Amino acid sequence: MVLSGKPITYVMLLGFWMLAGISLFAQAPSNRLVSPTTAKQYKYLYNYKKNSSNCIIIGQNLGHRNQIIDFYESYVQRLRNESGKAPGIIGGDLGLEDDLNPDAVGQILQSYTQSGGMVTLSWQCINPWSGTFYADRNKYRSLKRLMQEGDTLHDIWVAELDEVATILQNFQERDVPILWRPFSDMNGDWYWWGANVQRDPQEFKDLWKFTYNYLTHEKGLNNLLWVFSVNQSTILTDDPGLWLKGEAYYPGGDYVDIVGMTLFDDNLELKDYHDFLNLKQFNKPLALTLCGPTQETADGNYDYLHFLKKINEHFPEIVYANVMHSYDDRKLALTDNKNYVELLNQSCVVDQGDINLEIEWKDDKESLLDNISIFPQPIDDNFFISAPNIIDGPITITLRNMVGLVTYEKVVDQIYFLQVDLPQTICKGTYALEITTAESRFVQKIIVQ
Repeated sequence: MVLSGKPITYVMLLGFWMLAGISLFAQAPSNRLVSPTTAKQYKYLYNYKKNSSNCIIIGQNLGHRNQIIDFYESYVQRLRNESGKAPGIIGGDLGLEDDLNPDAVGQILQSYTQSGGMVTLSWQCINPWSGTFYADRNKYRSLKRLMQEGDTLHDIWVAELDEVATILQNFQERDVPILWRPFSDMNGDWYWWGANVQRDPQEFKDLWKFTYNYLTHEKGLNNLLWVFSVNQSTILTDDPGLWLKGEAYYPGGDYVDIVGMTLFDDNLELKDYHDFLNLKQFNKPLALTLCGPTQETADGNYDYLHFLKKINEHFPEIVYANVMHSYDDRKLALTDNKNYVELLNQSCVVDQGDINLEIEWKDDKESLLDNISIFPQPIDDNFFISAPNIIDGPITITLRNMVGLVTYEKVVDQIYFLQVDLPQTICKGTYALEITTAESRFVQKIIVQ
């Protein structure tokens, strides 16, 4: 078979087939050549909130490297024995000091995904300057050096990427999709890739893109869904002057699949709710990527039904919440606290056995816009549109004055959390705001002041 005078190979046909499969749903993963299983997993997460009976996929973190093997027995198997259910997601970290047996860990992950579950993995990678895992807080380290060929630090960084790629390739050969969470909490200053008063956030964004391209294109890893995960609390930051909103570090939608936040708080209260809204603007599935009770006071008395209640109150958009493992004398894991069996038995909580990657998602198209909200009111020079789930377009936003004349109109691809900037030509007064899709229409009176 020949296309444009060039022979078609099996690999090219496979690529065309995967692209065709991905195009069947609204937004493809950032890597258009992900494996079919990985593409289905992204489709599931992207559409998850379109079913009003779903509230959350619960995950359980299993520690670092070979700890995953031990914690799988003490957490997941115990949950299954006591409740008849298992978390929808299991997590872990490929960094830090412990040994790692990729085959043993890979066997656990493979078995879990084959039974319906998902896997999320973080990566607390080694500081190329110091050989440790954390930041030299008093020193400026230029991340640019890691991307400059000929620099010894570049060679160290590429060697580190090669090492983690070998592990991830083991999982790819087992057809295990990974919710891949590198460089977490970059807006804090405790990791070497994090905030530094002398460093432009663009350096971090460039490092993310370099790492993405290397693992995706150089190493051929097509089982990764990339998770951008910020921290919302300044409590751990010694110098508040280093702190920036997570959005300042966002590398762009072509390099990210899921956005999320680390949050340890008994009532799941954000220090600044705008942190969450700033994530929502990227129109990606949202997650609490690592969470649980307040770490400093975690004594085993936390109620995980309370946790579910607070998620439904504060984060109805959240697709999954990955609960932190216990460590030292801090008890955060599900099985080390209260009502974990009751949590997994809630009808709206999706566990491992409930996940069906073959499900055909359907919108209630006529009521698609019913639950969106508009704020602030009255409006000055811009306003925000927030939806409980990602609504795919085309969507037309129209502003009409009181005699019915169109004074503003814009067509957008999606609505999840959208900022609408009004032109300076808009006069003060009362308007009718219309938001329309092919099947549904929303109308609300607004006042421009």
